[in-house]
Amino acid sequence: LFLFPRDYQDLTDVCTTADLEDNKLVSVTGVVEDVDSRRLRGGRSMVGVMIRDEHGYLRGIWFNQPHMFHRFAAGQRVMFSGKPKLTSNRWEMTHPRVEWIDDEEDPAEVSGKLVAVYPLTEGLHQHDVRRGVKQALELAAAEVPEALPEAFLTEHNLLGVHEALAQIHF
Repeated sequence: LFLFPRDYQDLTDVCTTADLEDNKLVSVTGVVEDVDSRRLRGGRSMVGVMIRDEHGYLRGIWFNQPHMFHRFAAGQRVMFSGKPKLTSNRWEMTHPRVEWIDDEEDPAEVSGKLVAVYPLTEGLHQHDVRRGVKQALELAAAEVPEALPEAFLTEHNLLGVHEALAQIHF
């Protein structure tokens, strides 16, 4: 319960491929057009996923993560978040964060999130820590009494903190 993030990634800047800027953290929603996998020199692997929005294409690339190939299929709607780079006249994101968009969801209503970044130690990954923190909060956060006096919370307009925390993706 008391493991606090060291930072947050702001993935709320959702844009189209027409608005991409080199190395600026953004989120792009699109439809999977193509998924490919190949072996590189030295036994390494690369998975590429091409998505299309109304303005163009963006390619997500994962190195040494062959399992990513099986997580995508043509026609799926996804959101890639990361820092795009213009390479050989096409936009690419290396190891983007992925959100899969359900068929019932309107892509225009899907927005990015604030994502907590936790301190790590060897063998732990962000998604593991986020999942553990989320479970701890769901199970026990209501049992922890507020430590700050109500007068302080009112003075600093912090009475809606629990609602604000609900906006953070763990």
